[in-house]
Amino acid sequence: MNIVAILKHGHQVVLDAIAGLSETDLKLQGACGTWSAKDIVGHLASDEWAQIELLNVNLGRKIETPYFDDFGKLGAEGFNTHHVEIRRETPYQDVLAEYKRGFEQLIQLMSEIPNDLLHEPGRCSFYVEGYSLADYFIHGVYGHKREHAAQIVNFHEFARATSA
Repeated sequence: MNIVAILKHGHQVVLDAIAGLSETDLKLQGACGTWSAKDIVGHLASDEWAQIELLNVNLGRKIETPYFDDFGKLGAEGFNTHHVEIRRETPYQDVLAEYKRGFEQLIQLMSEIPNDLLHEPGRCSFYVEGYSLADYFIHGVYGHKREHAAQIVNFHEFARATSA
């Protein structure tokens, strides 16, 4: 299994979903609950940084973990709401650039994870009991991006069809 290739595919699916959307389309709320496509990209950017922290911690690096800390304090829903809100007034191109930078760093770190560590059961039991990093990144990261990309595409196809 090539996790880097899988993650790159998930990233491309997101980029394809937002390609060609106008600034107005990107800000139209309702793609995922009240979130716009721009909000979803901001949400995915915050997730990239949390995943970077996860990989660094698993590599034994002593780093600050502001995203993990927020998740612990706010819970999943509070974390998501908070990190979308702090990016709400940020220009879309900056949010997209942050997401892309995070993804690039994540891929670089993923290449540093030894195969035995990647598949060690229990490293991501916070997500599903017994999950390895590989399990988490395939189900929890790749799957998550696919889900949000589909929401963006479906919402904007519906919006176009109903406004015609």
